[in-house]
Amino acid sequence: MKFFGEIVNCGVFEDTPYRKRKTIRIGNQMALFLSFTFFFHFFLFSYFDLTIAKWIVLSSAFFQWLIPILQARKNYILARISNLILDCSVIFVCSLLVGKESHIYLYYYVAICVPLMLFSKKEKLNLSLSFLLLGIFFILDLFVEYNPLVGFNPSYEIQETISYFVLPIGISLIFMFVYYLTNESYLATKKFQSEIGKSNQLNEELQKVNKALDQFVYSASHDLRAPIASVLGLIEIAKNEENIDKLKEYLFLQEKSLLKLDEFIKDILNYSRNTRTELQQETVNFSEIVQGVFSQHQYNKVPVEIEKIKSISQNNSFVTDRKRLEVVLNNLISNAIRYSNPYIENPFVKVEVIVNPSQAIIKVIDNGLGIDNQHLSKVFDMFYRASDRIEGSGLGLYIVKETIEKIKGEVLVESELEKGSCFTLIIPNLKDI
Repeated sequence: MKFFGEIVNCGVFEDTPYRKRKTIRIGNQMALFLSFTFFFHFFLFSYFDLTIAKWIVLSSAFFQWLIPILQARKNYILARISNLILDCSVIFVCSLLVGKESHIYLYYYVAICVPLMLFSKKEKLNLSLSFLLLGIFFILDLFVEYNPLVGFNPSYEIQETISYFVLPIGISLIFMFVYYLTNESYLATKKFQSEIGKSNQLNEELQKVNKALDQFVYSASHDLRAPIASVLGLIEIAKNEENIDKLKEYLFLQEKSLLKLDEFIKDILNYSRNTRTELQQETVNFSEIVQGVFSQHQYNKVPVEIEKIKSISQNNSFVTDRKRLEVVLNNLISNAIRYSNPYIENPFVKVEVIVNPSQAIIKVIDNGLGIDNQHLSKVFDMFYRASDRIEGSGLGLYIVKETIEKIKGEVLVESELEKGSCFTLIIPNLKDI
């Protein structure tokens, strides 16, 4: 089997295009198949003592083995054309030698499929010449009464007996080649539909990117300019102010505006990194990550002390993009703290993590201000703010969703106004992906 595999791949090189590889292999497979077919006819004609016919088909059987050699030397067109001419000539001569009642002419119908398998639609000249050659042999064989080799014809009974072998072989070959061509057409159509589907998907993604870019430019320019305009205004006022307390107040307001600007720029950077950087897979410890994010928010300026709770269940290794996971948790915990309810007792933010071999389920729960039901479907949109009570960039939850999708996960939200929110992250273990 290894030997035949090497024969089939003769003429296929590393730089050979996919379509050409396929045609080369088909040519070699056909040469092998026809070789065995000619060998069978050699034994058939030998049995009936048809000397000339048997030596013709035997010579043709051996010639078929030259086709892979020609293709190995990159003589592809020569190999195909010579094979087609030889096959048609053998059919024509054997039909004249053995007689029309043997139905050897039936192999012309098989030969019609050969150019369709060996030449692409772009090779119109080769296809046209092939069909012209077939047509000439077919007309000469079936419609011209003169037969210079009639003296070599066996008896009617022998011709009829030979036809009992030729008919099933010819019909089988026709069905096999037609099936191949039909299957090729089906695969080509399927591939074309797949390419269209990919193209439509790319168009949709491009439209999404363009829409996001338009929205980003509009909103970002406003959100970047607002703090700067505020600081410039405060500086202008401070120039004419001599009261120290007033100046301190202006400095405090400037700091507030600059912190807002800094937060917005950080969000933009996080969004940019998520969009442009590849996944960095590594084994993570959820307890360490959650504790690290909690530590970052230890000194947040909030009216009341917020209890930070973690509940981690991890008994197996888990692989994901650590940095992206930290960005997501940081955004969710930051929101939970920022939108805490200062008028209730024991405000908290709780992170629950349950890890199994295939995925991790992370819940960030708080008893803060909550989100009105009418806003839940839009909270992950770029620059969407569900509340005006607390200032924010409107990018946080959008970054959460985009980042989670990048690590092949999903994010869900449940919330009730004045009761709190629960964000659920479901991320796969990238270890097995």
